[in-house]
Amino acid sequence: MDLIKKYLDLSEKSYQKFICEKMQEELKELINFSQQRLNTLVRKLEMSGFSQKEIDQEEMLVIWFTIFTSKGMKVPRTIFDYKLLYHLLYYLMQEQDEYQQKLFTISDYENKLKEIERESEFVIMNKEKEVFKVLLKQHEEACKIKLRIRLLNEAVNNIRFILETVEKFQKLVDSAKTWNNFDILSRGLLLSLTNTPEFKSTESLVKELYYRGNKLMRILKIIGYYTNMQINYQELKELYHYIDNNLYEDLKEQESLKKAINKFQHFPTVLTNIADTLIKHKEKYLQELLSIEKHKQDLLIQVIV
Repeated sequence: MDLIKKYLDLSEKSYQKFICEKMQEELKELINFSQQRLNTLVRKLEMSGFSQKEIDQEEMLVIWFTIFTSKGMKVPRTIFDYKLLYHLLYYLMQEQDEYQQKLFTISDYENKLKEIERESEFVIMNKEKEVFKVLLKQHEEACKIKLRIRLLNEAVNNIRFILETVEKFQKLVDSAKTWNNFDILSRGLLLSLTNTPEFKSTESLVKELYYRGNKLMRILKIIGYYTNMQINYQELKELYHYIDNNLYEDLKEQESLKKAINKFQHFPTVLTNIADTLIKHKEKYLQELLSIEKHKQDLLIQVIV
């Protein structure tokens, strides 16, 4: 009993290999593209006389607020793009390292699985029996469902992070300004604000926010590939297109920024609806998994007997 459970456990852990390889493959392409673009931005900064090291040390929220209060005069577009991409690349490379470590661990599981298949008399004697074949087939179906559930959980967790960060950022902005008194930031309040725990906490979250949205879109794409779910995240794509192409210009003008905020103010509702859809599918998969696991237990008893 213990041996067959170990065999099934190792096969389940090894089953995650394909999804890790798929995610790592997409990451590699994205990282290469981002590095090339970042190198181009670094060259532009150097030609314009800006210090990359000083920009790296500058808080991103301070840069955004400075763009607003100076109407872009103190912060050119190149710095805005560089800072956004710099943090994205940092988190992408962290994620790549995590998948590399997972694949290394999975390789170890695969070796242990092969060892059992070679040396275990129980597995050798039973693997041709029909009931054992059915057990393995049911186990594979369970592995597929667990993989889908993990993907759904990861997507929901990313959505929750994004919603929490947006809420904290909004509270921070509301505590420092009113729409008719933005110039208060240019008179020293921003400097004192950056020393507060609330600012430091929000700054850390905002650095990760752009990456989290990027990761969410990649996960939703893979969920669509591995399931029959049709998830519409076009508005999420539009928001990221806006951040990449229009946010800098709108940060320079109060009225433009207000219009942009009004345009995307329903965005948390869009994300919440996506999360609700994912959770409903997760509940359906959990019911399927319970049924399969019950069948597996019955088959396992037959195999052992």
